[in-house]
Amino acid sequence: MMRAGLKEPMFETDGFFRAIFFRPKKEDIFPQGTREKIIKLIKENPRITTAELALMTGLTLKGIEWSRNA
Repeated sequence: MMRAGLKEPMFETDGFFRAIFFRPKKEDIFPQGTREKIIKLIKENPRITTAELALMTGLTLKGIEWSRNA
């Protein structure tokens, strides 16, 4: 967790054992301006493909898909 820059997990035992893990905020996952760059590229070319967006932003195809849903 430290290596990923996340909070340490919490462990609770109140009759049940529970482990609570913290995820990064969506805005912390992408470099500053990445989403804006994607939007700009789409505005410039509404027919741009996800493969082209990935190539132009340095993200993977999954990264492009994920940023669209973020």
